[in-house]
Amino acid sequence: MKFTFLRTLYLTAILFVLAAQAADDSFDSDTLAYAKSLNTAATFVMNWYGRHIDDERYFIKPLYRQELNRESQYPDSIIGISLDNAALKTTENSLIFSVKGNLQYDKNGEIYQRPLDESIQFKGLIPNDIQSLITSPNTDVVGVTDGHQLNNKGYYQTRGFAYAWLAYLNGVEQAGSWIDLDDWKTTVNYQIDAAGFQVNGNISAVLPKHQQQLGKGRYLLREMKVNRSDKNDPNRGVMILAIDFSGEENGIPTVANIEQTIEYIVQADGSWRIIRIVEKHLLPNPQPWQKILC
Repeated sequence: MKFTFLRTLYLTAILFVLAAQAADDSFDSDTLAYAKSLNTAATFVMNWYGRHIDDERYFIKPLYRQELNRESQYPDSIIGISLDNAALKTTENSLIFSVKGNLQYDKNGEIYQRPLDESIQFKGLIPNDIQSLITSPNTDVVGVTDGHQLNNKGYYQTRGFAYAWLAYLNGVEQAGSWIDLDDWKTTVNYQIDAAGFQVNGNISAVLPKHQQQLGKGRYLLREMKVNRSDKNDPNRGVMILAIDFSGEENGIPTVANIEQTIEYIVQADGSWRIIRIVEKHLLPNPQPWQKILC
């Protein structure tokens, strides 16, 4: 599998319209609830679009009911999708995630592109499934002649993992099953290097110490990069997550600018095996958090 540098996707619209509040150093239960909703919904969005891209090099297990595929009106042989704008609307007990972008598909050896304008509805503020899909009809199809390809299936595979991992760190227990955490939480090394705090061990042993050090809080993804970790082995990759943390420990606000480096191997069936997680706490980032999908 060929890994290329995956550029961060900057969205022009802000989900929840709560980014300014999320960047605040203060912490309350609404802030944590916001992060749980965002990270779980983003996991399903990445899963949905990633699974509709045709590429046998990557495996993405479905998190949603398969009958929902009948509600989609996509062309065959999709090779890439971009999500350029996003917004999330909340009601009393549901989320509506709206996206606009483009998709590319192969038709008789020619590459075509058409706009994407959809809303994904979730039941509950911490969703565990997609409830429905609303697609705005659009017949504006153009041929692609400049060779530019939109984000591939591997892009959505890595980001689906990242959002599910952060949802788990935020306390969404079911998110662990989305990334098969039980298969590797006692075997993968998790190393943390922070000022005055160093710990090394498996995930099950390190996470309680991690939470004790930072206190109760929320994790939001600021930026993400994916690279090869070994130029001689195309199946070895590394995700670098820039994470904003805001929380509270014994009534005292805590903030952290976290960089996590997650090394993994893509196996023969396209699934992953996590090798190691290294976490560093950097100087606080003064820029407000405002990029929702990275």
